[in-house]
Amino acid sequence: MINRVIIPCICLLTLLASFSGCFDIDIPDELVQFSITSFRVEPGIINQGETANLSWMVIGATSVSIDNDIGNVSLFGERIIMPSKTTTYTLTATNATTNITATVQIIVKLLRDVYLTINNTGSNISLTIGDTVNLTLEFNAGTGYVWEIIQLDEQILNITEKSTWGDTEVVGGLMHDTWIFTAKNTGNTTLELVFYRPWEDLENATKTFIAYIDVN
Repeated sequence: MINRVIIPCICLLTLLASFSGCFDIDIPDELVQFSITSFRVEPGIINQGETANLSWMVIGATSVSIDNDIGNVSLFGERIIMPSKTTTYTLTATNATTNITATVQIIVKLLRDVYLTINNTGSNISLTIGDTVNLTLEFNAGTGYVWEIIQLDEQILNITEKSTWGDTEVVGGLMHDTWIFTAKNTGNTTLELVFYRPWEDLENATKTFIAYIDVN
């Protein structure tokens, strides 16, 4: 009698298993794998003011949230972020019984402006890509003397702007040359300028500015 009951039950379970793909069957939450399959940020290092892509994928969760003002999100997706400083993001996934977390960090390189004058000649300057150098050197109008760059690797430190300003109304009036440079690539270069009259040899220069630049 017992065998007559067991055999039909086995056949019924086998039949249901065979056709499970054809029906919507409620699977208990505890049987669904609960995990954070991915949580990443690309790129992982940016300059201040740039953006990155934060992406994630979670399975088996009833809710998902990300801190740092992102809030509740779907089980998978992506978000464009622009943090102002190095930031760690934490994703929290929750199901009926527990929660799990994952973290990613994005490094934000803070760009800076370095200001130099004749008083900084001989300096060693450390920069990161994107930093700017503002160099201002004085001269007197009408004397024939000018500042000229005689050494610089522009593949490392690129000239982005040059201006001349000051008192042009009076011979001998105080003038200024200002260069703005941008750190373009990693490496070392020497920034050297001389103050001379163009019709004379460089050996007759009366002043020299030099700075040793390291971009990393």
